[in-house]
Amino acid sequence: MNNSLQQLNMIYVPEQDRLLLRISTGDDAEYRVWLTRRYCSLLLKVLVEQIEKHGGYQELASRQDTLERLRGGALGQAYAPPETLRYPLGEQGVLGYRINIGNQPTGAVALQLLPEQGQGVNFTLDKPTLYLLYNVLEQALAGTDWKLHAPSSREPVH
Repeated sequence: MNNSLQQLNMIYVPEQDRLLLRISTGDDAEYRVWLTRRYCSLLLKVLVEQIEKHGGYQELASRQDTLERLRGGALGQAYAPPETLRYPLGEQGVLGYRINIGNQPTGAVALQLLPEQGQGVNFTLDKPTLYLLYNVLEQALAGTDWKLHAPSSREPVH
């Protein structure tokens, strides 16, 4: 993914017993990554670790830039795919297999969601986007019967 993240969406597809992550970018591309229960468990762990490194859930949730995105409908708007779609990973997408994580000098998190072989998705997550991605994953997991929950003692913020 070489352009800026515009939208992301996760839905549970019961026939596949997987989550489908769709990411649209500013250059009218949509990246699709299928997430299994095992992969979601790993991703949840990685996101929680990164949230803790960046001040914790409450800190990220109460940041002014996070609140502005929430007021702008970041979690409440329906996913609207670009009019002219390109699928850099193929229209069917790829099956998530590996996760790479790193920190950039700016403080942002570099996250890669990769298949077993080939190209995947590279994210640059600032603090509000890290918080929002975690919440999108949590909401999608609520629609499954996988019983995956983040290991946390946090109370709801919003």
